[in-house]
Amino acid sequence: MTAALAKRRVLITLAGTAGSWFFYNVAVYGINVSQPLLIKNIVPHATTVSNIALNAVLVVCFSLVGGILGVVALDRLRRRTQQAVGFGPCALAMVLITVVRGLSATVVPFAITFGMSLFGSMFGPNYTTMLLGAESYPTPVRSTFNGLASRIAKVGACAGALIVPLVLADGGLRVVTLIASCCFLAGIATTFLVREPNGLALDDVSEDLTVQPVATPAAAISSVEEVQA
Repeated sequence: MTAALAKRRVLITLAGTAGSWFFYNVAVYGINVSQPLLIKNIVPHATTVSNIALNAVLVVCFSLVGGILGVVALDRLRRRTQQAVGFGPCALAMVLITVVRGLSATVVPFAITFGMSLFGSMFGPNYTTMLLGAESYPTPVRSTFNGLASRIAKVGACAGALIVPLVLADGGLRVVTLIASCCFLAGIATTFLVREPNGLALDDVSEDLTVQPVATPAAAISSVEEVQA
C-alpha cells in the first residue's frame, strides 16, 4: 500500500473516489439527520404528525423516484456523468435556498426545492460514489483502496451528522444550506479526478495504477542461486 500511495496517479484517483464520497456524506448525512429540524424551521407551529407527513411526502415523491430512476440509469449513463448530474440539482437547490430569502418562508416552494436535492442525491451519488470506489483500482489493491475511500467517507458522514444540527441551531438554515452547496460543488469537482470505468474491464481502467512488487531479500537470494545453478 505504501508503494501505491507513492504514485501520483493513485493519489489523484484516491482524491477523486474518497473526496466525492466524503463531500457527499457530509452534506447528505447532515441534511438527512437534520431534515425534521429543517422542516420545523420552515413550519415552526406544525404538529409532530404534520412534520412526519411532510417528511414522508418528500421521501416518496423525490427520494424514492430518484432512487428508482438511478437504478434504471446505471450502465446506461457513464458513472461520472450520472454522479455529476446527481450532484447538480443538489447544489442548485441548496444555492437557491441560501440566496432566495423568501423561499424558506413558504412550505410548497421550499418542499419542491428541497425535494430536488433529495432526487439528485438518490439518482446519482447514492450509487456512483460506491461504484467508482470499487471500479477505479487494480485487482491487487482494489479492496484496500476501496476500503480506504469508504473509511474517509464515513468520517464525512459522522462530521455531517454531528456538526450540521449544531450549525442549524447556532447559525440558522441558510448557513447549513451554504455548507451543503459547497460540499455538493466540491463533489462535482472531485468526480472528474476519477477515470470513467463504465464499459471497460476493471484492470484496463487502472492498468497504470498497478505497483510492481518489490523483491524480498529471500526472493533475491533464491533467484541468484537459480542463476548460479
